[in-house]
Amino acid sequence: MHGDEPMPAGLRKILVALAQSETDMTRAQLGLCAGYSPSGGRFSNLLGEGVGKGWIDRLSGDRFAVTDAGILAAGAFDPLPTGPDLAKYWLGQLSPSLGKLLSALIEAPDNT
Repeated sequence: MHGDEPMPAGLRKILVALAQSETDMTRAQLGLCAGYSPSGGRFSNLLGEGVGKGWIDRLSGDRFAVTDAGILAAGAFDPLPTGPDLAKYWLGQLSPSLGKLLSALIEAPDNT
């Protein structure tokens, strides 16, 4: 990015996913939440750009967290819903086959 060049949409997705989580995330968790394969080159490049700009902190292992500057850079975003609305949110984000799996897990009786 140079000067007034806008932030890549994918980098904003990563920043928002980290900000919404309100905690650090593994590379795999972050990839899932941002809609990227955690082993993909595009994801790696965007993550590296965020780290380089000081918007993302690389923690121990493969964990990452958003910085205050990253939250500001991301701009306005909605918090994740809670309770049953969170399940509805994720069902809308997943492919139909993964959605069926998540629905089955949600509807399964507690076996503890």
